[in-house]
Amino acid sequence: MAGYNALAGVGAQRRGMTQDIIDQDMQRYNYEAMAPYNALNQYMNTIAGNYGGTTTQTTPKQGGGIGSLLGAILPALI
Repeated sequence: MAGYNALAGVGAQRRGMTQDIIDQDMQRYNYEAMAPYNALNQYMNTIAGNYGGTTTQTTPKQGGGIGSLLGAILPALI
């Protein structure tokens, strides 16, 4: 019986190695099948952006000046 058990163990190892080869082939196929899409995605990420666009940002004016001085004094006079 020991011989049959050893033979079964060898068969299990062989099936495992065969499955590893199949898994590697599947990964290679999936990588190669997706390569054009991945390249296009990388290209699109490279060219994406707001080239030539303009953006403006407005911030409230800080500090005094004559306008803020008159704005504070005139209501008190009226």
